[in-house]
Amino acid sequence: MNLDDWPLMKDGDPFPEIIQGRWIEESEPTYEVIIRGHDLIMRGELQDYVERRILITNPELGAVTVTRPFDTEPGDELDFYLLPDDELYIANNHAVAIFRRAD
Repeated sequence: MNLDDWPLMKDGDPFPEIIQGRWIEESEPTYEVIIRGHDLIMRGELQDYVERRILITNPELGAVTVTRPFDTEPGDELDFYLLPDDELYIANNHAVAIFRRAD
């Protein structure tokens, strides 16, 4: 399935409730991500993005891909995966970070 096959989130639509909240990076506790409504805040700065797509939603697993404006190459988009043990993985083709819920 292509990324384009997954539904786009509309401007102003909130991120899925399941990934809302404050997240702290496991190996670097000063790295904080806040997902609030339709806002994505990383390291204290509101992030711009071009589009968001919901890849998977169910009560135990959530996944969203976020395309940011500086993306110039396929694979630079950020993917957010929430696992059932309340770990949030933020990944792209270059790196992955594991976050734990801080709320």
